[in-house]
Amino acid sequence: MKSNQRIGRIDYSSDQENESDITIYVEELMDSAYGYYIWPSSLVLSRYVWYHRNSFKNKSVLEVGAGTSLPSLVLTKLEPHPYLIVTDIPSIIPVARSCLKLNGISTTEKNGTFVSSTSNLWVRALEWGDIESINGVDRLVNDICIEWHGRKLDYILGSDTFYDPADFEKLLMTVAYVIHRHNSKCKFVSAYQERSSKRSIQFLLDKWSLQCRLISRDSFEFDEWQFVGDENGDDDHRDDRIDDDVTIPHVKVNSGTLTSVFVLEISAKVPTG
Repeated sequence: MKSNQRIGRIDYSSDQENESDITIYVEELMDSAYGYYIWPSSLVLSRYVWYHRNSFKNKSVLEVGAGTSLPSLVLTKLEPHPYLIVTDIPSIIPVARSCLKLNGISTTEKNGTFVSSTSNLWVRALEWGDIESINGVDRLVNDICIEWHGRKLDYILGSDTFYDPADFEKLLMTVAYVIHRHNSKCKFVSAYQERSSKRSIQFLLDKWSLQCRLISRDSFEFDEWQFVGDENGDDDHRDDRIDDDVTIPHVKVNSGTLTSVFVLEISAKVPTG
């Protein structure tokens, strides 16, 4: 393992009969591009996904800006499996594939898309704001309809995708294309970390005929103290092993970083009047 590489684990407990708890392993590279990190927003969104897991079973889900792909990794544990597309810019695709492999899911290349053995999980590049190119959203939704026999996207997921203001409109243009051209009932659930109270996406939502609502973290019983600790991975529970040589600490973040994370649901704007 490289000196700047580390693997962490996150446990998700079930309160339902006949359902097992799950453990997810995530690999990240420190001091590297931001697509290689486990961001606080992804911890929050993954908990949302786990809490509402029954809503995602056998649905079609697109994760944008996936990076280490934590919400998607949770979805891979569900039965029946959702149809899942994990996307990011081309340079980050190896990160997503590596994290999937760490959790026992291998993908092989097929016509520019990395596909699981069951064919219901894809990893591929998606360029926000790009409609008609090989990595554009139009080709993506067309491929979904063809390869998955008329299926449409039910959900879009994104962790900290509202990070760089220069990308806000590109992202919402992509989301709007899916909603207005592909499935008007599709919902975009986004966890984001507020870095400035002066930032707003309302004018972009209006421009692209979208609306949003804030999802309370209490509604999915998010407990931030589960993740608060030494960000360097110091943990009293180094009892899990992927192989005989590696002990895996729980993922932790510094206190306060989760407080500023909010969850939004973005959908088609309902006409008034």
